[in-house]
Amino acid sequence: MTQQFYNFVNSGQFATFVQNNVCPGPCTVPTTVGPIFQSLLQKWPLAMPLVNSTINCATDTTGACVGQGLFTTGVAYPVPVYDTATESSVNPVNQYRFSIKVDQKIGQNDQINGVFLFEDTKTSCNFCGSDTIFGVPENHW
Repeated sequence: MTQQFYNFVNSGQFATFVQNNVCPGPCTVPTTVGPIFQSLLQKWPLAMPLVNSTINCATDTTGACVGQGLFTTGVAYPVPVYDTATESSVNPVNQYRFSIKVDQKIGQNDQINGVFLFEDTKTSCNFCGSDTIFGVPENHW
């Protein structure tokens, strides 16, 4: 989603646009993105990256200004809704491993041995906790 569309929704212009262009009669349209979306976006900004788009909707031929949702297919918005986002995936692995081996000769033909192996792996990813391209952070501690 673009920063322009996010601002378009939060400024109340989206509600006016829907009232004038989509809704055939009076309908209730939210004037902001809502408190749940806002809190989740602040908590996990990489889950929904806001892209600063350079697309001009008056001359756009990419479809970035046209809705693609179930109820918005074909709706042409005055600001770009979609644009390309590139994020670097950070996946550090912290691995701690050790082993202890004990060999003991008991007699001329007898011996005993034992091995203890331990491995502790901790990984994380900055936005892999989802089944979509971008998601919430994921930690395996």
